[in-house]
Amino acid sequence: MALEDLPKQQGMRRPYVPNGKALNENLAPLRRYPDRQVGRPWNKVYSEISARLRARSAVQQHVRDHLHDFVAVKPRRLVGLIRQRPGSDLWFQPYYVDPRTGLLCRTARLRR
Repeated sequence: MALEDLPKQQGMRRPYVPNGKALNENLAPLRRYPDRQVGRPWNKVYSEISARLRARSAVQQHVRDHLHDFVAVKPRRLVGLIRQRPGSDLWFQPYYVDPRTGLLCRTARLRR
């Protein structure tokens, strides 16, 4: 491309946002909600979240998909530790569902 064919000006966002579109999602309420629900049955907590965030709306479903970024729903027990992935000591989510009781629990320590 010749130098004279290049654009004369460029917007501030253009180099940073591909195709000029970006998702602007506020996940802070979804981060805070599980913290207030620790100790409650996961099925009840999840049903309350599902009642607010409907699967029919693409945006609400997308936010609901992020729930697994904060809660390990199916951790596994192995040698006295609860593990989610083979070879890792802990999972990365700050909360998990206890497989014995079904209660939402806070992760004691996260790997850095």
